[in-house]
Amino acid sequence: VIFLVNNLVFSSPRRQESLPVFDVKKTSWPEKAESVSYRVESSFEEVQTNNVLGLLPGTSKADSFFILCAHYDHLSALGDSLYFPGANDNASGVGMILSMARYFKQNPLRHSILFIAFSGEETGLVGSKFFAEHPVLDIGKARFLINFDMVASGKEAVMAVGGEDFPDYFNMLNTVNDSLNIGTLRKRKNVPNGDHFPILEKGVKGFFLYTDKGTQPYHSFRDIYDTLEWEDFLYVYKLSKAFIEKIDR
Repeated sequence: VIFLVNNLVFSSPRRQESLPVFDVKKTSWPEKAESVSYRVESSFEEVQTNNVLGLLPGTSKADSFFILCAHYDHLSALGDSLYFPGANDNASGVGMILSMARYFKQNPLRHSILFIAFSGEETGLVGSKFFAEHPVLDIGKARFLINFDMVASGKEAVMAVGGEDFPDYFNMLNTVNDSLNIGTLRKRKNVPNGDHFPILEKGVKGFFLYTDKGTQPYHSFRDIYDTLEWEDFLYVYKLSKAFIEKIDR
């Protein structure tokens, strides 16, 4: 099966299909092509990987906690010829939780904060599904979750996935956004498009925040550090930090 597409987007396969499927750029397809030939060599191997967690204790209500998370895996490479840097997806999210950890270490909250860098997101939310089934803390005491994924490229808005599911918290987030006067905030229903989803299915309230409609290419070898949009990263940082502090109070 051959799909003619405008842009090539790479994804990590979780299984080997019985039928070969190719995406080919329309501009590369010969107009009068009548037949194709191909040769495919593929192999799968199991690897062991780990989530990385850190706990910052609260000052007075340490038994309940926020979850701030991001996935640290990326698309890896295609042999020795093509490497995917993963700058926006999702070094930006990891940079966000590290920035949050540094700030809240210096400005502690009443509640604790559990920072999680998940592995295996690109192959089907593997790390977050494992955590949801084997939490290191009582997940019933999770106060709120924010998942950061692709937060450094978005000219139009910040999207809050889960904003329609938790309207009271979205109104609070919107109030914070209005007070900062730095960007546009949008919302949508919770969907299984990130590491927040397996944990929210356990009854935890939370948002998946990402910057929307940016110029950074998605799942591309051109997702590089040099073209990240740092003003968007700073917007998400200020918004999330103030929102968490508001809930903590």
